[in-house]
Amino acid sequence: MMKLTAAGQNVLARSMAGATMTFTYVRFGDSTAEQSDEQQAALTNLVSPKMTLPISSCTAQGGQAVIECHVNNSELVTGFRVGEIGLFAKINDEAETLYAYNFFGDKGDWIPAPTDGIAYEYVYELKCIISNEAQVTAIINTVTGTDISLFTQAEMNYIFPNQSSGDTFPAGISVFGSADMNYIFPNPPPAGEFPQGISVFTNPELNYIFS
Repeated sequence: MMKLTAAGQNVLARSMAGATMTFTYVRFGDSTAEQSDEQQAALTNLVSPKMTLPISSCTAQGGQAVIECHVNNSELVTGFRVGEIGLFAKINDEAETLYAYNFFGDKGDWIPAPTDGIAYEYVYELKCIISNEAQVTAIINTVTGTDISLFTQAEMNYIFPNQSSGDTFPAGISVFGSADMNYIFPNPPPAGEFPQGISVFTNPELNYIFS
C-alpha cells in the first residue's frame, strides 16, 4: 500500500468534499537516500525522478484505488534501480502533485537500458487509499484510447524546433492531454508531411489529432 503524502491527504479531503480528484501519471525514481516518515510526507515530487509513466487502468475497490501502469525500457537511455515510486493526482484543473509515495532504496527492481541487450516490459500494480465518498477519475492511456498521446525525445525536438535555449524537455516519454494537442497542432499539416521515423502514433491517435 502506498503512503499518502500531506499533499495527497489534502487532495483526498477536497475530493471527499465534492471536488473531482484525477490520477494523472506514475513516476519512478532512483533515490536511495533514507528519509523519515515526516520527510516523505512532505514530498511533492520524487527525490530523483527518472521515468514518467501513463496510467493504463484504475479501479476502486473498497476504499482503495488499484492503479496499473505499463513499463518498458524502449526509450530509456541509462538503466536504473527503482528506489522510489510516486502516484500523482490533481483536483479539478489544478496542477498535479505527489499523492502517494513508496520508497524501496536499493531493494527495488532494476530496469535495464536497451543498450544492455534486454527488452524490459512489465505491468506494475499500485494500491493507495481513497474514500468511498471521493470523486475519483484517472487519465487512462490504452493502445486505442484518445485521452493522451506519447512523444519521444526526438519527436519533442521535431514538434518544437525553435524552442528557446531555456526550454528543456524530459528524457524519454512526455504525456500530452487534449488541450496540449490543440496547442501543438493548431493548424495540422496535410497527411504525409511528417518526417520518416515519427512512428509513435497509432491510427486512433492520428485520427484524434487531425479530427
